[in-house]
Amino acid sequence: SLRNEGLKVERLWVDDVPVLMFPSGPSDEREAGVLFFLQLISRARERLWITTPYFVCDESIMAALMLARLRGVDVRILVPEEADKVLVRYAARSYIRDSVAAGIPVYTYQRGVMHHKTVLCDQVYAIGSANLDQRSMRLNFELSGVVNDRDFARVGAAMFERDMQSSVRVSEQWWSSLTSFQRFQIRLARLCAPIL
Repeated sequence: SLRNEGLKVERLWVDDVPVLMFPSGPSDEREAGVLFFLQLISRARERLWITTPYFVCDESIMAALMLARLRGVDVRILVPEEADKVLVRYAARSYIRDSVAAGIPVYTYQRGVMHHKTVLCDQVYAIGSANLDQRSMRLNFELSGVVNDRDFARVGAAMFERDMQSSVRVSEQWWSSLTSFQRFQIRLARLCAPIL
């Protein structure tokens, strides 16, 4: 059905488990990267656990995450404490603020670099090169593998939970604890989000 919509997907098998390979990039007829994340977020009924090194999503993704939380989905977002790019780090903090304000728990990974990109949507597990940022969704060529398998999802959930043990939840008071200049930097960086 995805092919009928003009999206290119391929199916392969790994140890008798079907894997849907989903490429996306700037040459797509539609914004396949955005549609990929929106589909995963909108289909979640119980849990939606996301790890991303760059959390600079567009407004449609942010709205979908908030709607998932409102319908009772266990939404969690795991990001690194420090990003390798200063501007991205500040822009991401504006989306962290929005998430926390919407009741979406955000956790910051404390043990060095965290660069994996995963989405656990109920028993569907997606892993690949796509970050939850606008560059991955619109400017870069990316490839994601999607597996709909309970055992595979269990392994992904265990990895997420292990990473959470090395993470700290962002508090509701975090934003108010920042200086006026820090909040200004974060708001300014958000203006650059479409090209980050």
